[in-house]
Amino acid sequence: MPPRAAIGGNVADSKRALLEALKAVNIVVGLVVVGVANLVVTFAILSVLWLAHISYASPVAIVANTIAGVAISALGGYVVGRLSRRAPLTSSIILGCLEASLSAARVLITHSWSWTFVPYAAVIIAATAAGGYLASRQHAKAGSPGPEER
Repeated sequence: MPPRAAIGGNVADSKRALLEALKAVNIVVGLVVVGVANLVVTFAILSVLWLAHISYASPVAIVANTIAGVAISALGGYVVGRLSRRAPLTSSIILGCLEASLSAARVLITHSWSWTFVPYAAVIIAATAAGGYLASRQHAKAGSPGPEER
């Protein structure tokens, strides 16, 4: 008879539940990385704009913030992908969808709707997916076993 898990059910079910919980933790870690990096980079960009006497609404500022946001999202997707052994790309795409949802909530709360939000959300999801893809390639190079081999 197989050993029973502490909560009930067998050990395989407990391992599966633990892996799902770790996947959720990976995504939360990714959100924290993205949030902290976004705060630091946005503060740096705002400081440079302030020192150069450039308006935050200028095209230079908008392009700089967009490039920084895409790079930070790709970093977050990469971090989540590296932490997730089973499905790095899926976890990264989930992170991108969460980022887009949080951006949508910010737009709705602040009533700062702009047509640029829709393509920006699509680019953010693509950037996190690209980061997850890079992480999955790193997993493949390292020879970590896939889900079917476990």
